[in-house]
Amino acid sequence: MNDASARPAAPRGAPPSDPPGSLTAITARLDGLPLTRLHLAILAVCTLGLFTDVAEVALSNALAAIFLAPPHSMPRGDLSLLLASVFAGGAVGAPVFGLVGDRFGRRRALQGTLALMAVGSLAAAASSGLTQLTGARVVSGFAIGGFPPLAATYLADVMPPRRRGAMLMLCAGIGFLGASAVILLVQGLAPSPPLGIAPWRWALILGGVLAVIGTILFALLPESPRWLASVGRAEAADRACGRFEDAAGLAPPEGPAG
Repeated sequence: MNDASARPAAPRGAPPSDPPGSLTAITARLDGLPLTRLHLAILAVCTLGLFTDVAEVALSNALAAIFLAPPHSMPRGDLSLLLASVFAGGAVGAPVFGLVGDRFGRRRALQGTLALMAVGSLAAAASSGLTQLTGARVVSGFAIGGFPPLAATYLADVMPPRRRGAMLMLCAGIGFLGASAVILLVQGLAPSPPLGIAPWRWALILGGVLAVIGTILFALLPESPRWLASVGRAEAADRACGRFEDAAGLAPPEGPAG
């Protein structure tokens, strides 16, 4: 049988007077769920985004080595400006995207950071001069600063309490491998760059592609039910929470009688 009545009811833990979409009820419903495939899908997409985010930051180290050496031999002042551009953008992006996440939702804000990261990465890969490259890296930095705190907030919102810490650490642990991956990629392509394109440009292209993939995948995930409930969108919160309960094979609770 596939209907909801054939499945065990979701653990409630909230007073009967609380409707299914209230913040109290949503919190109790989410916290009572086991770890499901939907939780793991969210973890995977957040980890992909963090991997791309960290790789973008670490690429600055490769750019420093590349542009200091011949044939570029970039003046140290110009190089310092280029390297600082990512962190300057990140300092602004973190609080701005925090406000965006509170206003428009965690998932939408995460999509926004990755979409902007893709634009910045691909623009940097296609840049023809220092000014264009520095401007593109500022755009990337703006997104890079916003993604990690938003991803942590989203994961904390939806993960079961007993697995929350482990899931956050797993996301961070795998995501930070992006730093090693991008350095190894640049070094591996250096002896014979494909199509004659510089390795650092390939790294930016790949980062842009991964960011686009992450943007698309986030569209398939539910918004944080806690956030929806906290802004008074009870029906949407109930539906989003129902996706997690469905993934766990549980029937959503009924509203209070009368």
